Amino acid sequence: QPAGLVADRISGGAALPEVPWTEPGWLARAGAWAEAELARHGTPATAEPEQLIVSPWACTLRIPCGETYAFLKAAPHPFHYEPDLTALLHERFPEHTVPLVARHPDEHWMLSIDIGEARVVEEDLTAEHLPIYRRALSSYARMQQRLAGDTAALLALGVPDRRPAALPDLYDEILDDTYWLAGDLEGGIGADDRRRLRAYAPEFRAACEELAAAGLPDTLLNVDWWHGNLSFRDQGDVMFDWAESVVGNPLYSLTTIDRVTEVGAMPEFFRDALAGTYLQAWEEFAPATELLRLRELARPGAILCRVQTWRQCVRLHADADRYARDRLSVAANLSRLLPLVK
Repeated sequence: QPAGLVADRISGGAALPEVPWTEPGWLARAGAWAEAELARHGTPATAEPEQLIVSPWACTLRIPCGETYAFLKAAPHPFHYEPDLTALLHERFPEHTVPLVARHPDEHWMLSIDIGEARVVEEDLTAEHLPIYRRALSSYARMQQRLAGDTAALLALGVPDRRPAALPDLYDEILDDTYWLAGDLEGGIGADDRRRLRAYAPEFRAACEELAAAGLPDTLLNVDWWHGNLSFRDQGDVMFDWAESVVGNPLYSLTTIDRVTEVGAMPEFFRDALAGTYLQAWEEFAPATELLRLRELARPGAILCRVQTWRQCVRLHADADRYARDRLSVAANLSRLLPLVK
């Protein structure tokens, strides 16, 4: 098993069934493939791969290649489409995506080269960061608009369907899956809140139907779009980690920006400025006042997209009770709906 994989994420020391990098021998096999592809590309590896990120829902190896690095990212089955989606995005928007070297034909692996000098924001956000963040968000909106005619191709890759028409049935499914609501744990969705959410289902369905009829085109959106997955560059801000992408209403795109504000990782003035920038990019499709109304109408669906993404992640655990924080993440995100329930 990879040495970097946290022991308490594995049940009884056994490999997780949908997480290949927990299997003995995986690291050597992945490293050998990466080295062969890099040699073919003319950027040979100069040292052994290093485990950069390891979790049940992602594994990234960093491979020294002289003065640069290559990165192998492996995705579990629920996010199997990420390599093909990243390749599609790189073909269409090379200035905003990582440069791919190769994709494995059978595994969910992709190999990329370091993007070079760029700015990564790891400190607390201040007004000084706002111009580059707004620039990246405007680029993201333009990408989405250009992809609006490609929803059939995106769905064919396996990108999940989170268009408004698909969400009411998903909402019912999530409420029926009581184990992941963690009502038996402190901080979970208890019986009373579950009844409130169940009673909200008709209103949620009506909101989805109204949003679908509002005229905004469905497109690709990354449920995990925020500065943790951005590298800022003057020649084009790079957006990476497209695993948590879906096809849905563009106004669902602000769900993670809302979430990081709620947990204190983004000032409210910053969030409001970003929301204004994003909505302005869609004024071709609706007036500004209508977009503000539609943003509120879209908020429950945006939350549900994030709930389902976490649900896909934590279900990869062989024994989620051994890592209760991840199990509670579904409930924590779903509880964001409660203030919207009358």
